[in-house]
Amino acid sequence: MNMKRTGTVLFSLMLVAASSCQAAPWDFLSKNGKADTVVEQTEDRHSEAYIKNRVQAVYVDVRKNYPADHGSPPQNAVDLDKAYCSEDWNRMFQLVHKKDAKASVEVSFWYANYYCAVGQDWNALIPQDIQVTLQGDNHATVTFKMGGMDNGMKQVQLAMVYEQGGWRIDNFMAPESGLVDWKGNMREYLAE
Repeated sequence: MNMKRTGTVLFSLMLVAASSCQAAPWDFLSKNGKADTVVEQTEDRHSEAYIKNRVQAVYVDVRKNYPADHGSPPQNAVDLDKAYCSEDWNRMFQLVHKKDAKASVEVSFWYANYYCAVGQDWNALIPQDIQVTLQGDNHATVTFKMGGMDNGMKQVQLAMVYEQGGWRIDNFMAPESGLVDWKGNMREYLAE
């Protein structure tokens, strides 16, 4: 009788220990080290639905940080980049800032806002009609429409990469204009 009871207790303890080793069913998207947006992690991280949710969550945080007057991009854009952009993007971003700091020009490389990728001005930073094209397990292209100041919808495209356990933005593009390919522009600027 005692042996049976001990076996039941041990089995219960093993179940509790095993369940505590599993990952929590939440994916916390951080803002300055704080979890402020929660996306359920019940779906496959490499699914189109998961990536769409990730993009929507990123832009919720972007909207919280951008000024309502549509003026200059926020001073904490670097924090947004650290939270949501790839290691390569952040490395190139720092190199561009170092080059800009040495240059004596009136207009720096960052003449427009890359999170909206529609130019200097923006209207509603709300991605609409999000389309995801997976390219293997670690790359995806996300295309959506977003409002510019002229109230027209502009197409925005994000190259995304799966690293550090999540989907991160590796490039911001505006295919309709043909002029905005931020990472390509950074490469050209650094090569000058």
